[in-house]
Amino acid sequence: MEDLFYFHQLKAAFSDHADQERAVRMKAYMRNQFEFFGIESPIRKKIVSGILSENGKPELPVLIGLTGLLWSQPEREMQYAAMDINNYFLKKLIPAYMPIYEKLIGQKSWWDTVDWLAPRAMGSLFLRYPEHIDRHVENWLSSGNIWYIRSAILFQLHYKKHTDFELLKSIILQTIGSTEFFINKASGWALREYSKTNASAVTEFVESTPALSGLTKTEALKWLKRGNTMESGPEK
Repeated sequence: MEDLFYFHQLKAAFSDHADQERAVRMKAYMRNQFEFFGIESPIRKKIVSGILSENGKPELPVLIGLTGLLWSQPEREMQYAAMDINNYFLKKLIPAYMPIYEKLIGQKSWWDTVDWLAPRAMGSLFLRYPEHIDRHVENWLSSGNIWYIRSAILFQLHYKKHTDFELLKSIILQTIGSTEFFINKASGWALREYSKTNASAVTEFVESTPALSGLTKTEALKWLKRGNTMESGPEK
C-alpha cells in the first residue's frame, strides 16, 4: 500500500539522521512525554520535502492512512512529519476530513500538535465551511478536555479580518475561572493576534472584563504595549 511506502521511507530517513544526544534534550524540553529521533526542524522538513519531491505527493486517500500511521509512532518527529505533509493539502480538503483532525487533537496531545491542528487544519476547514463551526466548538467546550477547549479558542487564530470576534469573546467568557495555563494562555494569544486587526475591540473587551485571568490580560495586551513590534510565533 502507498501509505506504507511513504511511512517506511520517512522512518528510514529519520532513523538515519537520528541524534541521541539531541533526542534527550528534545524529550526533556517536552517534559519527557514523547520519544524523539533528535532531528532539528529544518532537517526534518528537508527530509520530508525530499521524499515528496522524489516520489510525488500522496493522493488524498493515501494521506489519510499515512497520517494515521505517522501519528501512531512514539517518535514526535513522525507527528511533525504528518503535519508537514498535510500542510500541502489544507486548501483541498472537504468537511469529511474534519473528524480525522478532530480525533487527532485528542491523541498524543500537547501544544506542539494542537497548535497546528486547531488553527491550521480545523481552522482552514472552518473558514471555508463555517456552517460546521457551532457544533464542533460546542462539543469542544463541553468536553472537559483542555486541548479541545484550547482548540475552540485558537481555531480563528489566523483569521484576521475574518475573525468572528463575538464568537471568540463568547468562547473566552465560557472559560473564565479556569486555572489551566494552556487555556488562559490561549485566550490571551487569540486576543493578541486579533489586536493586530482591531486593537480597540480587544482593549475594550479586556478592560470591561475584569474576571479574565491575569495571564490572559497580560498576553492579550502584550503586542499593543510593546509598540506593535512583536512577531508571531508558537505559544505554549
